Amino acid sequence: MADEVEYKKLQTSTGATLAARYHQLLELAGTACDHDLLGRVSQGSYHAGTDQSGGTHDQGGAVDLSIRDLDDKERKKIVRVLREHGAVAWLRNPDQGDWPFHIHALDLGANDLSSAAASQLSLWRDGKNGLKSGAADDGPKIDVKPYVFQEDDMPTTEELVAALVPALKAELAPVIADAVVNAPLDATGFAKQILGEHWGPRELGDVLVNTTARVTRLEATVVAQGEALAELDPEAIQKIARRVAKLVEAQPGHN
Repeated sequence: MADEVEYKKLQTSTGATLAARYHQLLELAGTACDHDLLGRVSQGSYHAGTDQSGGTHDQGGAVDLSIRDLDDKERKKIVRVLREHGAVAWLRNPDQGDWPFHIHALDLGANDLSSAAASQLSLWRDGKNGLKSGAADDGPKIDVKPYVFQEDDMPTTEELVAALVPALKAELAPVIADAVVNAPLDATGFAKQILGEHWGPRELGDVLVNTTARVTRLEATVVAQGEALAELDPEAIQKIARRVAKLVEAQPGHN
């Protein structure tokens, strides 16, 4: 049953087909790099693909992204973020084959890759770029780990944050308040309200997005509170922190 959910075939806005796990991976990676990656899918999975694809898209776990409108910096950022989220991605260029600039990415954790896609991953493990040329891997040197699919019945980000607030208020409020009030900051309008009765997700978000240094300090402190936050591992907490920060930044009137 779990596989049926994880590998349910979904359509992107571009009409491409992806497994639910890869759809979810691209959605999260898109949030992390500030690009609608699902809206950039030029080739998905489960179809014959083009002659240049060599069968890599015949089964699951393969995607091509259109990035011709982006500069080199943004293209490389997307490749890095994809690798950080569990997809082995490469920036392909016209010098390598009969194709335009695009990103080719394989879901490292997919169990339904085509033989051609699996072969590309084998080449990547050997330090290659997955092409017939046998050239060296030209992507970022990152320890790519398979993406872990999150089923729909898991708590939403908002629910997780709401659950965190009582523990954070009890265990961390004094630490955070001291850091905010006493540290030199450009913006501390929320500082003296952190210990107030209405400290909730919005105020937590303010703490997270105020400065990069504050986020780092908060995450380090949260990780140390193992007993108070035993139900959530540090990596999950940090992911929540980053996602809440983005939500707050997107709110009208937020400075």
